[in-house]
Amino acid sequence: MPVYTETKTYHTKAHMGMIDVTDDFRAAVQNACRKTGMKSGTITGFTTGGVAGLTTLEFEPGMVCLLYTSDAADDK
Repeated sequence: MPVYTETKTYHTKAHMGMIDVTDDFRAAVQNACRKTGMKSGTITGFTTGGVAGLTTLEFEPGMVCLLYTSDAADDK
């Protein structure tokens, strides 16, 4: 089974820094298919760091705005 690895480095701003990595994941899948001939497989995202996280979020209008303006994280 072929394995394809691609590494990306991101830098966020302080407090609730978020980056949409959808296009980077899509490009990694396209690169893997082109370079290895893969037709199907599994993509795995991984993050390091004490406060870093990776999540999926279905797009809903206003969701990112809500996350950036919410004080809920400060209340915990």
